[in-house]
Amino acid sequence: MWASFSASCLFVVVLLYLPGCLFLGDLLLRKKILIAWAPFVSLAILAISGQIFYAIDLRISGFVLFGVVALLAFAFGLLRFFLFSKKGLAADSQNADSFYAGGRIGIALLYLCFGVFASAYAFVLVMGSPDWFPAEIDNAYHLNELYAMASTGQFSAISISVFPTVQGFESADGSSFYPALWHVVAAVTLGVAGVSAPVAENAVNLVFVAVVFPLGVWSFLATVFEGSKRIVIAGSLTCVCFFDFPWRLLTYGLLCSNLAAFAMVPAALSLFVVFARARTERLGRLSLLALLVGVCSCLVLLQPNAVFSCIVLLAFFGAWQFLYGETAFGFRVRGQLRIWLAALFVLLCVIVWIAAYNASFMQGVLSVSWDHFSSKTQGLFNILLLSYCGGPASPIMAFLVLVGIVSVLRNKSLRWLAFTYFLCAAIHFSTASTESILKHWLSGFWYTDQHRTAALCVLAAIPLSAVGFVSVADFCERLFRLLKKEGVVKIASESAAKIVSALIAMLLFVPNFAIYGIGGLDTTFGKTRELVKSKYDMDDEETLSAKEIAFVREAKKITGDDLVINSPFDGTAFLYGVTGVQFYYRSLLSSPDADPNEPYESRVMRHSLCAYSSDDEVRDAVKRTNAKYVLLLDSSMDELRKHVFTYRPEDWDGIDAIGGSVEGFEVVLEEGNMKLYKIIDLDQ
Repeated sequence: MWASFSASCLFVVVLLYLPGCLFLGDLLLRKKILIAWAPFVSLAILAISGQIFYAIDLRISGFVLFGVVALLAFAFGLLRFFLFSKKGLAADSQNADSFYAGGRIGIALLYLCFGVFASAYAFVLVMGSPDWFPAEIDNAYHLNELYAMASTGQFSAISISVFPTVQGFESADGSSFYPALWHVVAAVTLGVAGVSAPVAENAVNLVFVAVVFPLGVWSFLATVFEGSKRIVIAGSLTCVCFFDFPWRLLTYGLLCSNLAAFAMVPAALSLFVVFARARTERLGRLSLLALLVGVCSCLVLLQPNAVFSCIVLLAFFGAWQFLYGETAFGFRVRGQLRIWLAALFVLLCVIVWIAAYNASFMQGVLSVSWDHFSSKTQGLFNILLLSYCGGPASPIMAFLVLVGIVSVLRNKSLRWLAFTYFLCAAIHFSTASTESILKHWLSGFWYTDQHRTAALCVLAAIPLSAVGFVSVADFCERLFRLLKKEGVVKIASESAAKIVSALIAMLLFVPNFAIYGIGGLDTTFGKTRELVKSKYDMDDEETLSAKEIAFVREAKKITGDDLVINSPFDGTAFLYGVTGVQFYYRSLLSSPDADPNEPYESRVMRHSLCAYSSDDEVRDAVKRTNAKYVLLLDSSMDELRKHVFTYRPEDWDGIDAIGGSVEGFEVVLEEGNMKLYKIIDLDQ
């Protein structure tokens, strides 16, 4: 299992980077920082190719789609080379490695080392098995959708359905828009690597966290801190030491699409920074603009709120570029015009925000509301200690961020970093600690979900933490130089600074520990490991267990591709994607009674299936759906499992009432309280 998981992770890296590298080709030899942008190119070609095949109704395998993407990337790369080899991006000397002190490949490898090490320590080594997964409400959708894509050969990132094989559900849950580019990546991985949906899911999430995110941060810090290699190097450590991103999103939700989208945001920010500071000919700027449009498209297809995250994280940067930059978006600006253009840029961001807030297609997102969870005073302390959503406080990282804020406020050209963090903190505070009228205006694009706005705060805090780390090291070096001069110590100041830096790094990775007489203390990585171990534990029978999954896989040998009626809240909602059993109910998101498009047959079966032998209407409903079996998992665990806020026992009374020996149902597989019933045709 671990070998197939490792192979899956390797394939995801190839899928995300190979097509982009084939397209960028010779540019990578001179501009290593473009490696961080390669996934955008790969994902754009993948999304377009998948959508074209979907539009012409040509069903293909994941392997064929990957081959097409790679060939197209290579062909477009050759075309780009012959047409623009001495123009466009290639002629933009500002993007050359020599321009960015932190843009060296060695520093990129350092980011990868910390990303892989932290991911192994916090996630892989404690997850139990690579085919285990969190039985969280959103994860039923993710597993079922990526399996549906792979099994039907339809890899559309915008037109999706978790019910492609259930007759009768097309009107209620047919194809509709949902940003599903993450699901396309996972589905292609499932098809090529030949693994289960959970293995593909875990592999894709791991690569986004361990590879894509660190390389994106590298590119962002290298472009922002053009002449400071030390700050960029410090960022390789600090970027993986925040709890609320990326680690919390591996156990909350599960918010796979947002996890991937946020992981891609730093690379998108770096591209915008390069575009804003570009001092190149028109064709070069147009090339960057075209790439920027592709980046925005990819982010929309991953999770649209990533685009709004970019707006928040770049609004002050754009204004600062007009105010203090040598050039702004390819133009030289002088005098009072700087102030007017800076104000105009901020106004443009506000207009886009208001327009999107009032757009009809955004109302489904903006109507979602999560209640605040802390008082205003507690909310301020949470932000100060980086415990944004009540997770473990991180005093060391909080101190580094605070020092970073003070440092950038003293630097006119970097002051925008502090203001950006203040804005992100205000957005998070509005939903975490208030129910004010501004709550939806500020945080609505993130579903007013505190965990998503906390991730936004982390993205803004990363450059500050890197600056703070270097500032602390510089202070220690000056302090020890003074102490050595006074004869207090003999150690060299440079060595002392390195020792302090190493000590800070070690303290950031310590597990949870206890101080006797005071109590236990949670740390970032200690709490992450604890959550991963509990959420991904399928030996725990209080959640969906490995034992039950094994039972359903055994049932698959009997049911084949026949339709199986189920009670989804017993855990079977997850298992179409995990086992391939054609379950009728595959969602935990809402009560079916609230769905006006629910098929009539579904409503009859949910409330009256137990009366199958005596009710002609029920028998007719079963016949119309062509259902052949009923599968129910361990009913003794019902009270422990049905805590999901969307669960209402009255929604499933007709199915849950089946038990033991019931006329019209024949037990064909049984283990403990788990039963597979064959529906007997009583009309014959």
